[in-house]
Amino acid sequence: MKILLFGSQGQLGQDLLRTFPKDWSVVPLTRTEADLTQADSISSVLERTNPNVVVNCAAYNLVDLAEKDPQAAFATNALGVKALAEQCHTRHILLVQISTDYVFGGEANRQTPYTEQDPPSPIGIYGMSKRMGEIYTQRYCPDHHLIVRTCGLYGLHGAGGKGKNFPKIIFEVATTQDPDRLAKPFQVVTDEMGTPTYCADLAWGIVALLLQKSRGIFHVTNSGSCSRWECAQEICRLAEQSGFPVRYPSKTTQAEYGLAARRPAYAVLSNEKFRQQVGTILPDWKDALARYFAALLAPHKEEK
Repeated sequence: MKILLFGSQGQLGQDLLRTFPKDWSVVPLTRTEADLTQADSISSVLERTNPNVVVNCAAYNLVDLAEKDPQAAFATNALGVKALAEQCHTRHILLVQISTDYVFGGEANRQTPYTEQDPPSPIGIYGMSKRMGEIYTQRYCPDHHLIVRTCGLYGLHGAGGKGKNFPKIIFEVATTQDPDRLAKPFQVVTDEMGTPTYCADLAWGIVALLLQKSRGIFHVTNSGSCSRWECAQEICRLAEQSGFPVRYPSKTTQAEYGLAARRPAYAVLSNEKFRQQVGTILPDWKDALARYFAALLAPHKEEK
């Protein structure tokens, strides 16, 4: 199998490179090598590499900036995916499109995990652009697509253009000894429920679906769920357990915190379809977080 990997330098892309079976031929692409906003660039790289599968991890993921610059979000997440889907359909290539829990959020009182059959209801520009990417994938590559929705990604390699991810940011703020940072409030929202998902585990899940020759939409996250504040509490506990001096965050709400983009209050995804397809689910989010921090802190322990 020959894989063409868009977004190979991102945190998920890096873990996929480590997880793909050794006998698969993988061509990693950076944005400079293939820009989703340039249709000619997509056509050229597909012609040159002739893959069996395209995995698209590339995305505009600056959620708050998307509210101010929707054109940039839609250029990559929607129109870029459309161009990629058209090319994959013409060449009979399987397109694996990575999507997000942010395609949901419009159900204010939702309390049960979303299944693949639930109608999407995005509430922000980022979620809308990713939903359009899903629609274009289904419409323009109807027989050869696999859409993987996930939630709250974090990995050892950092989150692309953002450079960091939620667990790493919380760890740094919780353990800082910088007087200026200590003087600032440390607050985390309680009204954003989801499932933080470790890229290493998601990468395994994507490979498992490919091995099963899966098609259609699948939700793939670590199991269980928590609020952002509960996740931050667990991060602080792990840091404290590892010997770091820690301060714990206080509670706030999305409205009080004042971010530009409203996040889904509840965006937990059901993994039942994935379980039926693969035979298992990804580990619990606390287990994943512990493994992530063991790997993240390993250099600190070696220094000691």
